Amino acid sequence: MVSVAEQRAVQTDMDAEPNRFSVASLRSLYAATAELSEQERRARLKELVFEEFALPAEALRAATRARLEAFLQMEDILTRPAVDRIVNSLEAVMDEVSGVIAMRRVEMVQTIRHSFSNEEQQRLQRLVPGVLERRPVNALEAPRAARSGRRRWWRFLWP
Repeated sequence: MVSVAEQRAVQTDMDAEPNRFSVASLRSLYAATAELSEQERRARLKELVFEEFALPAEALRAATRARLEAFLQMEDILTRPAVDRIVNSLEAVMDEVSGVIAMRRVEMVQTIRHSFSNEEQQRLQRLVPGVLERRPVNALEAPRAARSGRRRWWRFLWP
């Protein structure tokens, strides 16, 4: 959870740098993290995540759209492995944040994705699988019938 002092510090930083969450700014920030070590990249991305999700709803919506557009543009300027490193690090960071932040992220991405073309949505689904694709958490998520190996009784009645 972000403290009030941290929120004020983030707000002060955002006031000093109003274009921090523009497409160009995010694209260059993400590209700069591509060659960092995994630990350094995750630390920078974690700071960015906390800054982004401290924003009010409308600003968060704009920042989320800018982030998704930056991801789409990164594919054109970086190698596929570099993009994968960045996206996988961000997914790992998002797996560690609070449930509130994770749910806000899912809510924003799921809502905003519909403003993209079908082709862009497919690219985003590949880039951001943690939000746009179902990811099994563990083996217990398998359907109960598949785990037990037994057939349901009503399947004998209706083919």
